[in-house]
Amino acid sequence: LVTPRFFMTEDGCCDITALIAMDNDLYMTAPLEVCDYISVALPWLMGELAPYIFGVLLGNTNVEYAIKLIQFHILRAAEE
Repeated sequence: LVTPRFFMTEDGCCDITALIAMDNDLYMTAPLEVCDYISVALPWLMGELAPYIFGVLLGNTNVEYAIKLIQFHILRAAEE
């Protein structure tokens, strides 16, 4: 129901931001679940993605390989 979009800020500081957009009805229907997602699940996901994102930013890996690693390590673990 809520899918974050990750992007880098444009100030050159390599800050990574997560943006979510949701219908107000969703928030009104399940406010605690939405707040839990924003305050717990989203920071956890950003922490899990950080090594891959910064690996690309620092030139230690390429984007395609980082995506494969994310699919294998994070998405596969989420399915189990």
